[in-house]
Amino acid sequence: MALEDIEKLKEKVKKDPNSRLFVPLAEEYRKTGMLDEAISVLTTGIASQPGYTSARVSLGKIYLEKKMASAAKEEFEKVISAIPDNLFAHKKLAEIYRDTGEKESAIGEYRVVLKLNPFDGDAVSNLETLQRGHVQEESITAPESAPEEFSVQGNAAPSPFEAFKEEKMPVAEKLSGKEDKGGYRLKDADLFISEGNYLKAMSIYREMLSNNPHDR
Repeated sequence: MALEDIEKLKEKVKKDPNSRLFVPLAEEYRKTGMLDEAISVLTTGIASQPGYTSARVSLGKIYLEKKMASAAKEEFEKVISAIPDNLFAHKKLAEIYRDTGEKESAIGEYRVVLKLNPFDGDAVSNLETLQRGHVQEESITAPESAPEEFSVQGNAAPSPFEAFKEEKMPVAEKLSGKEDKGGYRLKDADLFISEGNYLKAMSIYREMLSNNPHDR
């Protein structure tokens, strides 16, 4: 089925170079293990639509699969530059910084993740581990220094769960009811991509292709 979807999407993108369907095309390539083809499709599409952040999220994700952390970091940094509250991009940046030993940057990104979602258990765990190691390193070079207090972008926060009272509404809740009505549109798929929910985004793309072959 994936190859059939690829051919359909390739034809649509070929007919309309300005179509945003190059993102699901790249995702289909990724699913079949054709990562180089996916990267080529995304970089070509982004060249003509540089402001399409969902495409950059997809590209960063594929770069990570290719173990190209530096290239992935560049894409995710561009995403948060355009959309500062993109949770998925911040989480991926935090992981990249953590894995490359950039502890200060990783701590900063995990704090932002908790600002956007105070109930992210993985972020809490990673932040505690990084801060514990950071404090230990500081105690070796400056024993009299007091341990750093947990903060979110400079504001004191005794608990990540109390950092922000208002939670961001999940995309699925925002779009509640559309599934039953068959009312999903391309921009809705983009929202799911921005949240990192690729399975839902792809199901929307397939539904659109099936219901309206001319929809782009």
